[in-house]
Amino acid sequence: FDLKACEVPGRCQVIVAIVDAGTCSDGESLAQALKARNLATIVGTRTWGGVIVTGDSVELVDGTSINFPTEGYYMRGAGWGLENHGVEPDVVEQYPPVFPGLEDSVDKLGMPQGPLRDPQLQRAVRVALGKISEEDEKKRGTGMSFQGLIYEANKTFPKL
Repeated sequence: FDLKACEVPGRCQVIVAIVDAGTCSDGESLAQALKARNLATIVGTRTWGGVIVTGDSVELVDGTSINFPTEGYYMRGAGWGLENHGVEPDVVEQYPPVFPGLEDSVDKLGMPQGPLRDPQLQRAVRVALGKISEEDEKKRGTGMSFQGLIYEANKTFPKL
């Protein structure tokens, strides 16, 4: 099953997902599903690789407990199980461990006060803009604008 975004009417949109080493569990599953079906471009760094479900646990004699994995996760298209490996991004963009001058850019509550730069977000925006300009002529005519999607959704779903 290989679904292309523009094969579904009204779904011809550019999607870029940002991931990093902190992306785990369902976030990894979503990123890999989008990538495997060519529905999005994944930008950032390789994800954590933590997708095994743990459910059963046993209490030990010292009062601690141990969890046992109950389900694994493998998706065709990745070439490997995501556990302990993660999702490889289409476009690698590192995120600096510390922003230079961060102390001068935030107030006492940690709220940004100055121009903090997020290189992964900036790269994702550049990728999205590039894809929009590349695909605009070919595919946008078959899709629906965001406003069109909202209009159709409002017609389809009952008012509460």
